[in-house]
Parts: sequence; C-alpha cells; structure tokens
Amino acid sequence: MRPIFGVLNHYRPKVDNEKEIDIGHGRGMAKGRADGRLMLKNFLDSLEESMEIDYDVVIVDNASSNLVNNVDIPLKYNYIYNDDDTFGVTRGWNLCANFGYMNGNDFIFVCNDDLTFNKTINDFFVDVSSGFDLKNTLFGVTSPGAPGQHNQSFHKKGASYDITNQNHPVGGGLHGWFYGFSRDYYKEYQNDGKLFDVEETTPWQGNERFQEKHRAMGSRQVIIGSVLVEHGFSGGWRHRREVCEVK
Repeated sequence: MRPIFGVLNHYRPKVDNEKEIDIGHGRGMAKGRADGRLMLKNFLDSLEESMEIDYDVVIVDNASSNLVNNVDIPLKYNYIYNDDDTFGVTRGWNLCANFGYMNGNDFIFVCNDDLTFNKTINDFFVDVSSGFDLKNTLFGVTSPGAPGQHNQSFHKKGASYDITNQNHPVGGGLHGWFYGFSRDYYKEYQNDGKLFDVEETTPWQGNERFQEKHRAMGSRQVIIGSVLVEHGFSGGWRHRREVCEVK
C-alpha cells in the first residue's frame, strides 16, 4: 500500500485594510492567516517523522497570497495552486482526492493543514486492513478536544467506531479535518470527478453534508480509535479572500 496525504493549505498575511471576520465555531474574530505556512511545515515535518511506510504528498494551495517558498517548504512535494476560492475548501478537497486517484495511490487522505501527526498514524493501515469493506467505508480518526467519538477519550489501540447512524451537527457524520478512503471508495462515490459533491451548495461551512448522500448509497462512516492526530482547529479561512477587504 502506498498512501497519499492531500493537505489543503492557505496563507494570508494581516494587512491594515483588512476587517476582522468571524472564523466560526465559537473561536472569536481574526485577521489574516499569517501562520498558514508554519502550519503546513509542521504538518509535513510531523508526517515525515511519523510515517514508517512510503507515502506521497500533494499540497493543494487554496488561493494563498503567494506561492509556497522553497526556503520554508522544500519543493519535493506535488503542488497545486488553486487561484479561485469561489468553491471554498470543498473544491480543495476534491483536488486532493482527484490527484490521489489519478496518481494511482491505494489510499487517499484529505487533511487540514493544522494537523500534527505521531506514530499512531501507522496503526491506521493495520486496522483498516482487518475486515472493513474498503469500497464502502469513509474513515476518520481521534484528536484531543475533538467532538463526539473523534475525541481522544475514544483513542484506544485496535478500536473502531461505526458512527454511520449517529446524528451530526450538520448531518454529516465525520468531521471534515481528516478523511481517509481507498481508491475503490473514490470510484464508487465520485460524481463527475467530485467525491465531495457539495462545492456549489456548502463551499465553506457545513460541507460534511456530502456524507448524507454517500450513506444513502451504502457508505459507512468509521472512526479508527487507534489513531490520534492533533488538530489545531484553525478555522480562520472559512471565507473568500475578498470579503476581508475593507471597501
């Protein structure tokens, strides 16, 4: 198995004429996303330190103020710059998923950039190979401070939690900072090249709702309890760049 980690990144410095925006989920007001590249570097470094099998990476840069600089992020990764953020993070998710499928990877992860990995990520590949219907299962993991059974209190080696029939604040199931799925899942559930078929309806918040459609088609949503990934909950990019500008 050779997985690929698709990471959606955004960098935007603070500027004088920028108005504060509500970053959502009760985390107050913010300007810019000046730490976007630092989060990306931490993501990549922690992944490299943690993974014990060969893997690929694709960085999907979602309308950052400039391109990734080789001084900060070594240009050894696949890199896509999306200059149109009209369709929010959901378009970025699809770019990650599509690249992984076209690249021939067996397993695809679509991730936020504010994640920190550790050695437990290797348990993912052990657990998903033992009895799951990979063609019809979408996976998540646990994290400190995360909601529901994503929470670290459910972190346990060898454990898994099928949450397919549970309620979700936006009718989704798994929260959207980490999705894992096989290439067969992509083939089964994509629609005209869109695995996340909610670009037009919920580009920024609430886009976990794609799972409602997947469930109706037979998908299961499962949290792998053996994997603990730290999530920074950095939501300061849940809007288009131009709404920041004071007119």
